[in-house]
Amino acid sequence: MQSLLRIKFLILLINSLLLFNTYCLAQKNKKLSKEELKANEIKACNKSLCTIAYTAIDENYERNILLIDSLVSLGASVNCTCEITSTQFDAVNYLKNAVANSFSRFFFHRSSHPYNESETIVHPYTPAALLAGSKKSKTLEYIVTKYKADLNLPSENNTVPLDIVFSRNDLEEIKWIIQLGADPMKSSICTIDQETVEYLLTKGVTVSQLNWNFIAQHVEKPTSFNQPEKETLLLTYIKKYKPDLSGFTDLRIPKKLKPTTLDTLYATGLPVNKEDIYSYLNEANSSNFIPYAKIFIKYKANLSECTIIGCPIELAIDRSTKEAILLIADNGGLKTTKKIYLRKPEICELLLEKGLPIDNLQIECLFDYEVILKKVLETYHPILSTFKNELMLLNAKPKIFELLVEHGYKPTENFMTSVNSWKTDGTAVNYLKIYIANNFKFNQVAIMEQSIRKGDLASVKVLIENGFSKSDVFYKGETPFQYASRLGKKEIVDFLK
Repeated sequence: MQSLLRIKFLILLINSLLLFNTYCLAQKNKKLSKEELKANEIKACNKSLCTIAYTAIDENYERNILLIDSLVSLGASVNCTCEITSTQFDAVNYLKNAVANSFSRFFFHRSSHPYNESETIVHPYTPAALLAGSKKSKTLEYIVTKYKADLNLPSENNTVPLDIVFSRNDLEEIKWIIQLGADPMKSSICTIDQETVEYLLTKGVTVSQLNWNFIAQHVEKPTSFNQPEKETLLLTYIKKYKPDLSGFTDLRIPKKLKPTTLDTLYATGLPVNKEDIYSYLNEANSSNFIPYAKIFIKYKANLSECTIIGCPIELAIDRSTKEAILLIADNGGLKTTKKIYLRKPEICELLLEKGLPIDNLQIECLFDYEVILKKVLETYHPILSTFKNELMLLNAKPKIFELLVEHGYKPTENFMTSVNSWKTDGTAVNYLKIYIANNFKFNQVAIMEQSIRKGDLASVKVLIENGFSKSDVFYKGETPFQYASRLGKKEIVDFLK
Protein backbone atom coordinates (compact mmCIF):
# COMPACT_ATOMS: atom_id res chain seq x y z
CA MET A 1 0.00 0.00 0.00
CA GLN A 2 2.76 2.44 0.90
CA SER A 3 4.62 1.55 -2.29
CA LEU A 4 1.51 2.33 -4.35
CA LEU A 5 1.09 5.67 -2.62
CA ARG A 6 4.74 6.50 -3.30
CA ILE A 7 4.29 5.65 -6.99
CA LYS A 8 1.13 7.83 -7.24
CA PHE A 9 2.89 10.70 -5.50
CA LEU A 10 5.86 10.36 -7.84
CA ILE A 11 3.57 10.39 -10.92
CA LEU A 12 1.75 13.45 -9.56
CA LEU A 13 5.06 15.20 -8.93
CA ILE A 14 6.30 14.45 -12.46
CA ASN A 15 3.04 15.70 -13.98
CA SER A 16 3.25 18.87 -11.88
CA LEU A 17 6.81 19.49 -13.00
CA LEU A 18 5.84 18.93 -16.64
CA LEU A 19 2.89 21.28 -16.26
CA PHE A 20 5.05 23.93 -14.61
CA ASN A 21 7.68 23.55 -17.35
CA THR A 22 4.97 23.93 -20.02
CA TYR A 23 3.72 27.05 -18.24
CA CYS A 24 7.24 28.48 -18.07
CA LEU A 25 7.83 27.75 -21.74
CA ALA A 26 4.55 29.41 -22.61
CA GLN A 27 5.47 32.46 -20.62
CA LYS A 28 8.95 32.49 -22.11
CA ASN A 29 7.56 32.47 -25.64
CA LYS A 30 4.83 34.98 -24.91
CA LYS A 31 4.98 38.19 -26.87
CA LEU A 32 2.96 41.37 -26.68
CA SER A 33 0.81 42.14 -29.67
CA LYS A 34 0.95 45.39 -31.58
CA GLU A 35 -2.41 46.35 -30.07
CA GLU A 36 -1.15 45.71 -26.55
CA LEU A 37 1.86 47.92 -27.17
CA LYS A 38 -0.31 50.58 -28.78
CA ALA A 39 -2.66 50.52 -25.80
CA ASN A 40 0.21 51.90 -23.76
CA GLU A 41 1.23 54.38 -26.48
CA ILE A 42 4.37 52.40 -27.39
CA LYS A 43 5.16 52.11 -31.06
CA ALA A 44 6.54 48.87 -32.44
CA CYS A 45 9.68 50.60 -33.66
CA ASN A 46 13.44 50.82 -33.25
CA LYS A 47 13.16 53.79 -30.90
CA SER A 48 11.17 51.70 -28.39
CA LEU A 49 13.83 48.97 -28.56
CA CYS A 50 16.60 51.50 -27.85
CA THR A 51 14.61 52.89 -24.95
CA ILE A 52 14.22 49.43 -23.42
CA ALA A 53 17.97 48.87 -23.83
CA TYR A 54 18.64 52.20 -22.10
CA THR A 55 16.44 51.34 -19.11
CA ALA A 56 17.35 47.63 -18.89
CA ILE A 57 18.96 46.20 -15.76
CA ASP A 58 19.59 42.49 -15.14
CA GLU A 59 17.24 42.43 -12.13
CA ASN A 60 14.45 42.81 -14.72
CA TYR A 61 15.96 40.37 -17.20
CA GLU A 62 12.73 38.43 -17.88
CA ARG A 63 10.85 41.66 -18.55
CA ASN A 64 13.63 42.95 -20.77
CA ILE A 65 13.65 39.95 -23.09
CA LEU A 66 9.83 39.78 -23.18
CA LEU A 67 9.67 43.36 -24.43
CA ILE A 68 12.60 42.88 -26.82
CA ASP A 69 11.13 39.68 -28.26
CA SER A 70 7.78 41.44 -28.74
CA LEU A 71 9.30 44.40 -30.58
CA VAL A 72 11.62 42.26 -32.75
CA SER A 73 8.70 40.02 -33.76
CA LEU A 74 6.90 43.18 -34.92
CA GLY A 75 9.81 44.41 -37.05
CA ALA A 76 12.19 46.31 -34.74
CA SER A 77 15.91 45.75 -35.34
CA VAL A 78 18.61 45.17 -32.75
CA ASN A 79 21.09 46.73 -35.21
CA CYS A 80 19.73 50.24 -35.29
CA THR A 81 20.72 53.67 -33.98
CA CYS A 82 18.05 55.81 -32.38
CA GLU A 83 17.79 58.74 -30.05
CA ILE A 84 15.48 58.43 -27.05
CA THR A 85 12.85 61.05 -26.33
CA SER A 86 11.26 61.71 -22.97
CA THR A 87 7.83 60.58 -24.18
CA GLN A 88 9.12 57.18 -25.31
CA PHE A 89 11.11 56.78 -22.11
CA ASP A 90 8.01 57.52 -20.00
CA ALA A 91 5.78 55.13 -21.96
CA VAL A 92 8.21 52.20 -21.75
CA ASN A 93 8.54 52.68 -18.02
CA TYR A 94 4.76 52.44 -17.65
CA LEU A 95 4.79 49.20 -19.64
CA LYS A 96 7.65 47.75 -17.64
CA ASN A 97 5.81 48.56 -14.42
CA ALA A 98 2.73 46.81 -15.77
CA VAL A 99 4.76 43.71 -16.60
CA ALA A 100 6.27 43.82 -13.12
CA ASN A 101 2.83 43.70 -11.50
CA SER A 102 1.94 40.35 -13.06
CA PHE A 103 4.04 38.18 -15.31
CA SER A 104 1.11 36.01 -16.42
CA ARG A 105 -1.44 38.82 -16.88
CA PHE A 106 -0.88 42.33 -18.28
CA PHE A 107 -2.52 45.47 -16.97
CA PHE A 108 -2.16 48.43 -19.26
CA HIS A 109 -2.87 51.92 -18.07
CA ARG A 110 -3.16 54.67 -20.65
CA SER A 111 -1.14 57.55 -19.29
CA SER A 112 -0.87 61.19 -20.13
CA HIS A 113 2.66 62.15 -21.15
CA PRO A 114 3.61 65.71 -20.19
CA TYR A 115 6.80 65.69 -22.25
CA ASN A 116 7.44 67.05 -25.71
CA GLU A 117 7.92 64.23 -28.23
CA SER A 118 10.95 66.01 -29.68
CA GLU A 119 12.76 66.43 -26.34
CA THR A 120 15.86 64.25 -26.59
CA ILE A 121 17.26 62.77 -23.39
CA VAL A 122 19.72 60.27 -24.94
CA HIS A 123 21.46 60.90 -28.23
CA PRO A 124 21.65 58.17 -30.90
CA TYR A 125 23.23 54.91 -29.76
CA THR A 126 22.78 51.30 -30.78
CA PRO A 127 20.85 48.99 -28.41
CA ALA A 128 24.09 47.05 -27.80
CA ALA A 129 25.95 50.22 -26.79
CA LEU A 130 23.12 51.21 -24.45
CA LEU A 131 23.09 47.76 -22.84
CA ALA A 132 26.88 47.94 -22.42
CA GLY A 133 26.22 50.65 -19.86
CA SER A 134 25.46 47.83 -17.38
CA LYS A 135 28.31 45.56 -16.33
CA LYS A 136 28.22 42.17 -18.09
CA SER A 137 24.63 42.72 -19.13
CA LYS A 138 22.70 39.44 -19.55
CA THR A 139 20.32 41.27 -21.87
CA LEU A 140 23.24 42.29 -24.10
CA GLU A 141 24.40 38.69 -24.22
CA TYR A 142 20.82 37.66 -25.07
CA ILE A 143 20.42 39.96 -28.10
CA VAL A 144 23.88 38.99 -29.39
CA THR A 145 23.21 35.25 -29.02
CA LYS A 146 19.61 35.18 -30.26
CA TYR A 147 19.37 38.10 -32.69
CA LYS A 148 23.02 38.47 -33.79
CA ALA A 149 23.30 42.04 -32.52
CA ASP A 150 26.45 43.58 -34.05
CA LEU A 151 28.85 44.55 -31.27
CA ASN A 152 31.02 46.42 -33.77
CA LEU A 153 28.28 48.62 -35.21
CA PRO A 154 29.17 52.21 -34.25
CA SER A 155 26.65 54.68 -32.89
CA GLU A 156 26.38 58.12 -34.48
CA ASN A 157 29.29 59.40 -32.37
CA ASN A 158 31.38 56.34 -33.46
CA THR A 159 31.02 54.70 -30.04
CA VAL A 160 30.91 50.89 -29.97
CA PRO A 161 29.95 48.81 -26.90
CA LEU A 162 33.60 47.97 -26.16
CA ASP A 163 34.36 51.70 -25.76
CA ILE A 164 31.81 51.86 -22.96
CA VAL A 165 33.20 48.73 -21.31
CA PHE A 166 36.73 50.19 -21.49
CA SER A 167 35.55 53.09 -19.34
CA ARG A 168 35.10 50.70 -16.38
CA ASN A 169 38.65 49.37 -16.75
CA ASP A 170 37.63 45.80 -15.84
CA LEU A 171 39.79 43.28 -17.72
CA GLU A 172 37.43 40.36 -17.05
CA GLU A 173 34.51 42.29 -18.53
CA ILE A 174 36.67 43.33 -21.50
CA LYS A 175 37.52 39.66 -22.12
CA TRP A 176 33.81 38.76 -21.79
CA ILE A 177 32.62 41.21 -24.45
CA ILE A 178 35.49 40.35 -26.82
CA GLN A 179 34.50 36.68 -26.52
CA LEU A 180 30.96 37.74 -27.41
CA GLY A 181 32.28 39.18 -30.67
CA ALA A 182 33.54 42.71 -29.99
CA ASP A 183 36.54 43.57 -32.16
CA PRO A 184 39.06 45.68 -30.17
CA MET A 185 40.54 47.07 -33.40
CA LYS A 186 37.19 48.74 -34.14
CA SER A 187 37.11 50.55 -30.81
CA SER A 188 38.96 53.60 -29.52
CA ILE A 189 40.92 51.44 -27.00
CA CYS A 190 40.73 54.03 -24.22
CA THR A 191 42.78 52.22 -21.60
CA ILE A 192 46.02 52.86 -19.77
CA ASP A 193 45.99 49.58 -17.80
CA GLN A 194 49.12 47.66 -18.76
CA GLU A 195 47.57 44.23 -18.13
CA THR A 196 44.69 45.15 -20.45
CA VAL A 197 47.13 46.43 -23.07
CA GLU A 198 49.07 43.14 -22.92
CA TYR A 199 45.82 41.20 -23.42
CA LEU A 200 44.79 43.37 -26.39
CA LEU A 201 48.17 42.81 -28.04
CA THR A 202 47.43 39.06 -27.97
CA LYS A 203 44.14 39.75 -29.75
CA GLY A 204 45.71 41.29 -32.84
CA VAL A 205 45.93 44.91 -31.73
CA THR A 206 49.22 46.45 -32.86
CA VAL A 207 51.27 48.87 -30.80
CA SER A 208 50.42 51.76 -33.15
CA GLN A 209 46.70 51.00 -32.80
CA LEU A 210 46.77 51.68 -29.08
CA ASN A 211 45.15 54.97 -28.16
CA TRP A 212 48.31 56.99 -27.61
CA ASN A 213 46.33 60.18 -27.41
CA PHE A 214 44.45 58.73 -24.43
CA ILE A 215 47.67 57.40 -22.87
CA ALA A 216 49.42 60.77 -23.25
CA GLN A 217 46.53 62.75 -21.80
CA HIS A 218 46.29 60.48 -18.74
CA VAL A 219 49.96 60.64 -17.83
CA GLU A 220 50.68 61.75 -14.28
CA LYS A 221 52.18 65.14 -15.02
CA PRO A 222 53.61 67.70 -12.61
CA THR A 223 51.69 70.91 -11.99
CA SER A 224 54.83 73.03 -12.30
CA PHE A 225 58.24 72.77 -13.92
CA ASN A 226 59.98 72.51 -10.55
CA GLN A 227 58.19 69.37 -9.33
CA PRO A 228 59.90 65.94 -9.44
CA GLU A 229 59.54 63.71 -12.50
CA LYS A 230 56.13 61.98 -12.58
CA GLU A 231 56.00 60.99 -16.24
CA THR A 232 56.85 57.33 -15.71
CA LEU A 233 53.68 55.88 -17.30
CA LEU A 234 54.17 57.54 -20.68
CA LEU A 235 57.89 56.80 -20.65
CA THR A 236 57.28 53.19 -19.63
CA TYR A 237 54.84 52.61 -22.49
CA ILE A 238 57.10 54.22 -25.09
CA LYS A 239 60.23 52.37 -23.95
CA LYS A 240 58.39 49.04 -23.61
CA TYR A 241 56.37 49.04 -26.84
CA LYS A 242 58.51 51.35 -29.04
CA PRO A 243 55.53 52.65 -31.02
CA ASP A 244 55.77 54.32 -34.43
CA LEU A 245 53.75 57.51 -33.92
CA SER A 246 54.68 59.15 -37.23
CA GLY A 247 51.06 59.04 -38.39
CA PHE A 248 49.57 60.63 -35.26
CA THR A 249 49.18 64.16 -36.61
CA ASP A 250 46.34 65.00 -34.19
CA LEU A 251 47.96 63.71 -30.99
CA ARG A 252 48.12 66.52 -28.43
CA ILE A 253 50.79 66.00 -25.82
CA PRO A 254 50.19 67.07 -22.21
CA LYS A 255 51.69 70.25 -20.86
CA LYS A 256 54.71 70.52 -18.55
CA LEU A 257 56.51 67.37 -19.71
CA LYS A 258 60.23 67.69 -19.16
CA PRO A 259 62.58 68.18 -22.15
CA THR A 260 63.92 64.61 -21.75
CA THR A 261 60.37 63.21 -21.94
CA LEU A 262 59.60 65.35 -24.98
CA ASP A 263 62.77 64.02 -26.60
CA THR A 264 61.69 60.42 -25.94
CA LEU A 265 58.19 61.14 -27.25
CA TYR A 266 59.31 62.79 -30.49
CA ALA A 267 61.87 60.02 -31.05
CA THR A 268 58.88 57.78 -31.85
CA GLY A 269 58.29 59.79 -35.03
CA LEU A 270 55.46 61.86 -33.57
CA PRO A 271 55.04 65.00 -35.73
CA VAL A 272 55.70 68.25 -33.89
CA ASN A 273 52.45 70.22 -33.60
CA LYS A 274 52.56 74.04 -33.83
CA GLU A 275 50.08 74.32 -30.94
CA ASP A 276 52.40 72.22 -28.77
CA ILE A 277 55.39 74.38 -29.72
CA TYR A 278 53.56 77.53 -28.73
CA SER A 279 52.15 75.94 -25.56
CA TYR A 280 55.56 74.84 -24.28
CA LEU A 281 57.50 77.94 -25.27
CA ASN A 282 54.77 80.19 -23.90
CA GLU A 283 54.85 78.54 -20.47
CA ALA A 284 58.63 78.25 -20.36
CA ASN A 285 60.63 80.82 -18.43
CA SER A 286 63.96 82.36 -19.37
CA SER A 287 65.88 79.41 -17.87
CA ASN A 288 64.13 76.53 -19.64
CA PHE A 289 63.02 78.25 -22.85
CA ILE A 290 66.21 77.25 -24.68
CA PRO A 291 66.14 73.51 -23.69
CA TYR A 292 62.58 73.22 -25.01
CA ALA A 293 63.39 75.18 -28.16
CA LYS A 294 66.36 72.89 -28.84
CA ILE A 295 64.09 69.82 -28.62
CA PHE A 296 61.75 71.29 -31.24
CA ILE A 297 64.70 72.24 -33.44
CA LYS A 298 66.17 68.72 -33.10
CA TYR A 299 62.98 67.25 -34.58
CA LYS A 300 62.81 69.83 -37.38
CA ALA A 301 59.84 71.77 -36.11
CA ASN A 302 58.68 74.65 -38.26
CA LEU A 303 59.42 77.62 -36.00
CA SER A 304 57.92 80.09 -38.47
CA GLU A 305 54.38 78.76 -37.98
CA CYS A 306 52.06 80.85 -35.87
CA THR A 307 48.95 79.99 -33.89
CA ILE A 308 46.08 82.44 -33.50
CA ILE A 309 47.78 83.68 -30.32
CA GLY A 310 51.34 84.18 -31.53
CA CYS A 311 54.57 82.67 -32.85
CA PRO A 312 57.93 81.39 -31.43
CA ILE A 313 59.98 84.48 -32.32
CA GLU A 314 57.57 86.68 -30.33
CA LEU A 315 57.93 84.37 -27.33
CA ALA A 316 61.72 84.52 -27.60
CA ILE A 317 61.55 88.32 -27.71
CA ASP A 318 59.34 88.32 -24.61
CA ARG A 319 62.04 86.37 -22.73
CA SER A 320 64.40 89.32 -23.49
CA THR A 321 67.48 87.12 -23.85
CA LYS A 322 69.63 87.55 -26.93
CA GLU A 323 70.54 83.84 -26.94
CA ALA A 324 66.87 82.77 -27.11
CA ILE A 325 66.12 85.30 -29.86
CA LEU A 326 69.10 84.22 -31.97
CA LEU A 327 68.30 80.51 -31.48
CA ILE A 328 64.79 80.94 -32.91
CA ALA A 329 65.94 83.43 -35.56
CA ASP A 330 68.73 81.15 -36.83
CA ASN A 331 66.35 78.17 -37.13
CA GLY A 332 63.65 79.57 -39.37
CA GLY A 333 61.74 81.67 -36.86
CA LEU A 334 62.08 84.85 -38.95
CA LYS A 335 60.17 83.38 -41.89
CA THR A 336 56.90 83.98 -40.13
CA THR A 337 54.20 85.82 -42.05
CA LYS A 338 52.93 87.48 -38.90
CA LYS A 339 53.82 91.12 -38.26
CA ILE A 340 56.02 91.38 -35.18
CA TYR A 341 56.02 94.18 -32.64
CA LEU A 342 59.48 94.77 -31.17
CA ARG A 343 59.60 96.89 -28.03
CA LYS A 344 63.35 97.46 -28.02
CA PRO A 345 65.02 99.21 -30.96
CA GLU A 346 68.25 97.24 -30.53
CA ILE A 347 66.30 93.97 -30.93
CA CYS A 348 64.66 95.43 -34.00
CA GLU A 349 68.02 96.24 -35.60
CA LEU A 350 69.39 92.80 -34.63
CA LEU A 351 66.50 90.90 -36.26
CA LEU A 352 66.53 93.03 -39.40
CA GLU A 353 70.25 92.27 -39.74
CA LYS A 354 69.47 88.54 -39.24
CA GLY A 355 67.00 88.63 -42.11
CA LEU A 356 63.62 89.56 -40.68
CA PRO A 357 61.59 90.80 -43.70
CA ILE A 358 61.02 94.52 -43.17
CA ASP A 359 57.36 94.13 -44.06
CA ASN A 360 56.95 91.63 -41.19
CA LEU A 361 57.94 94.35 -38.75
CA GLN A 362 55.27 96.52 -37.18
CA ILE A 363 56.90 99.82 -38.07
CA GLU A 364 54.98 101.65 -35.36
CA CYS A 365 57.23 100.06 -32.72
CA LEU A 366 59.88 102.60 -33.81
CA PHE A 367 57.74 105.74 -33.61
CA ASP A 368 59.44 106.73 -30.37
CA TYR A 369 62.90 106.34 -31.94
CA GLU A 370 63.26 108.88 -34.74
CA VAL A 371 66.93 108.19 -35.53
CA ILE A 372 66.47 104.41 -35.75
CA LEU A 373 63.24 104.77 -37.71
CA LYS A 374 65.00 106.98 -40.26
CA LYS A 375 67.84 104.45 -40.55
CA VAL A 376 65.40 101.55 -41.01
CA LEU A 377 63.37 103.44 -43.62
CA GLU A 378 66.48 104.41 -45.59
CA THR A 379 68.12 100.98 -45.33
CA TYR A 380 65.25 98.51 -45.76
CA HIS A 381 62.61 100.50 -47.69
CA PRO A 382 59.42 99.01 -46.20
CA ILE A 383 56.17 99.05 -48.17
CA LEU A 384 54.26 101.67 -46.20
CA SER A 385 51.06 101.37 -48.22
CA THR A 386 50.08 98.45 -45.96
CA PHE A 387 50.41 100.52 -42.78
CA LYS A 388 46.95 100.95 -41.22
CA ASN A 389 47.58 101.76 -37.55
CA GLU A 390 46.89 105.50 -37.75
CA LEU A 391 45.98 105.61 -34.06
CA MET A 392 49.62 104.92 -33.17
CA LEU A 393 50.69 107.56 -35.70
CA LEU A 394 48.29 110.03 -34.11
CA ASN A 395 50.25 109.74 -30.87
CA ALA A 396 53.61 110.18 -32.59
CA LYS A 397 55.51 113.41 -33.23
CA PRO A 398 54.90 115.33 -36.49
CA LYS A 399 58.48 114.53 -37.57
CA ILE A 400 57.63 110.79 -37.58
CA PHE A 401 54.67 111.49 -39.87
CA GLU A 402 56.93 113.53 -42.14
CA LEU A 403 59.49 110.71 -42.30
CA LEU A 404 56.87 108.17 -43.28
CA VAL A 405 55.46 110.44 -46.01
CA GLU A 406 58.97 111.00 -47.38
CA HIS A 407 59.28 107.22 -47.79
CA GLY A 408 56.00 106.61 -49.54
CA TYR A 409 53.28 106.63 -46.88
CA LYS A 410 49.91 108.04 -48.01
CA PRO A 411 47.59 108.92 -45.11
CA THR A 412 43.82 108.61 -45.33
CA GLU A 413 41.45 111.57 -45.70
CA ASN A 414 40.06 111.00 -42.20
CA PHE A 415 43.49 111.04 -40.58
CA MET A 416 43.86 114.82 -41.08
CA THR A 417 40.45 115.38 -39.48
CA SER A 418 41.52 113.22 -36.51
CA VAL A 419 44.82 115.10 -36.17
CA ASN A 420 43.12 118.48 -36.23
CA SER A 421 40.65 117.35 -33.58
CA TRP A 422 43.21 115.50 -31.41
CA LYS A 423 46.25 117.78 -31.47
CA THR A 424 45.90 120.73 -29.10
CA ASP A 425 49.59 121.66 -28.93
CA GLY A 426 49.65 123.75 -32.13
CA THR A 427 51.25 121.02 -34.25
CA ALA A 428 48.16 120.24 -36.38
CA VAL A 429 49.22 122.90 -38.89
CA ASN A 430 52.41 120.92 -39.61
CA TYR A 431 50.33 117.93 -40.73
CA LEU A 432 48.09 120.23 -42.76
CA LYS A 433 51.07 121.68 -44.65
CA ILE A 434 52.30 118.15 -45.47
CA TYR A 435 48.84 117.17 -46.74
CA ILE A 436 48.68 120.24 -49.00
CA ALA A 437 52.29 119.90 -50.23
CA ASN A 438 51.67 116.27 -51.26
CA ASN A 439 48.16 116.84 -52.65
CA PHE A 440 46.64 114.40 -50.14
CA LYS A 441 42.86 114.57 -49.93
CA PHE A 442 41.27 115.99 -46.79
CA ASN A 443 37.95 117.53 -45.75
CA GLN A 444 38.65 121.28 -46.00
CA VAL A 445 35.27 122.30 -44.54
CA ALA A 446 35.71 120.08 -41.49
CA ILE A 447 39.29 121.28 -40.94
CA MET A 448 38.25 124.97 -41.23
CA GLU A 449 35.35 124.47 -38.78
CA GLN A 450 37.58 122.64 -36.26
CA SER A 451 40.39 125.21 -36.60
CA ILE A 452 38.04 128.17 -35.99
CA ARG A 453 36.32 126.44 -33.08
CA LYS A 454 39.58 125.72 -31.25
CA GLY A 455 41.16 129.08 -32.22
CA ASP A 456 43.93 127.63 -34.42
CA LEU A 457 44.83 130.76 -36.42
CA ALA A 458 47.87 129.10 -38.07
CA SER A 459 45.70 126.38 -39.68
CA VAL A 460 43.08 128.94 -40.77
CA LYS A 461 45.80 131.01 -42.48
CA VAL A 462 47.17 127.94 -44.32
CA LEU A 463 43.69 127.04 -45.57
CA ILE A 464 42.96 130.60 -46.78
CA GLU A 465 46.39 130.86 -48.41
CA ASN A 466 45.65 127.65 -50.30
CA GLY A 467 42.31 128.71 -51.77
CA PHE A 468 39.67 128.41 -49.06
CA SER A 469 37.21 131.33 -49.53
CA LYS A 470 36.72 133.86 -46.73
CA SER A 471 33.33 134.94 -48.04
CA ASP A 472 31.62 131.71 -49.10
CA VAL A 473 29.05 130.05 -46.83
CA PHE A 474 30.68 126.88 -45.48
CA TYR A 475 29.02 125.77 -42.18
CA LYS A 476 25.42 126.11 -40.95
CA GLY A 477 24.75 128.99 -43.37
CA GLU A 478 27.70 131.05 -42.15
CA THR A 479 30.94 132.28 -43.70
CA PRO A 480 34.23 131.66 -41.85
CA PHE A 481 34.14 135.28 -40.65
CA GLN A 482 30.56 134.96 -39.31
CA TYR A 483 31.31 131.64 -37.61
CA ALA A 484 34.47 133.01 -35.93
CA SER A 485 32.60 136.13 -34.84
CA ARG A 486 29.78 134.11 -33.26
CA LEU A 487 32.31 131.98 -31.35
CA GLY A 488 34.27 135.07 -30.23
CA LYS A 489 37.61 134.02 -31.82
CA LYS A 490 39.05 137.59 -32.03
CA GLU A 491 42.43 136.76 -33.65
CA ILE A 492 40.74 134.78 -36.41
CA VAL A 493 38.07 137.48 -36.87
CA ASP A 494 40.79 140.14 -37.27
CA PHE A 495 42.57 138.00 -39.86
CA LEU A 496 39.38 137.33 -41.86
CA LYS A 497 38.21 141.00 -42.03
